Amino acid sequence: MYDERYAPPAPAPVPGPTNPYAPHTHPHQPPVYRLPDIPEPAGDLRRLTAILIDSVLLTGLLGVLSLGVRVGGDRPFGAFWAVAIGCGLGVSFLNHVVLTRILGASVGKFLVRTRVILEKTGTRPRVPRLVKRWLAGYGFLVLWLITAIFDGADDPEDLCGVRMVRRRDLLHV
Repeated sequence: MYDERYAPPAPAPVPGPTNPYAPHTHPHQPPVYRLPDIPEPAGDLRRLTAILIDSVLLTGLLGVLSLGVRVGGDRPFGAFWAVAIGCGLGVSFLNHVVLTRILGASVGKFLVRTRVILEKTGTRPRVPRLVKRWLAGYGFLVLWLITAIFDGADDPEDLCGVRMVRRRDLLHV
């Protein structure tokens, strides 16, 4: 015969692997939140190769575009460069903001098999953060040149909380 008065109490429910961010509960301890596993940043060689590919892509597209503008119309020299710079910024925006939001990487990063994630959560950055990163990239180039001229020891850090990681490291998380 079974007496319910002597039955052991049911264990408290513990969140399973379906929600790693849910607090783990225990009657005598405060909830503990599990942080996601964020991959390490990609190496410098991958980063430089991605930058080189993006630069060659931009230069090639601008060369073809500027040749078309130059041949297609009789414009003054200043107007030609204004159109070329505007087209360059447009191509750069599409590559570094739009494609990164859709694919998780620009063309260069995609070809070297890296992706862009948020440092704290490991998720894809949204458009406002990508625009901020794109604009900060131009400031970074100026800062990098000044640092290189004056033999600075440290590279400026990413201002936007974004990390470039290897694609295969994301598959194992």
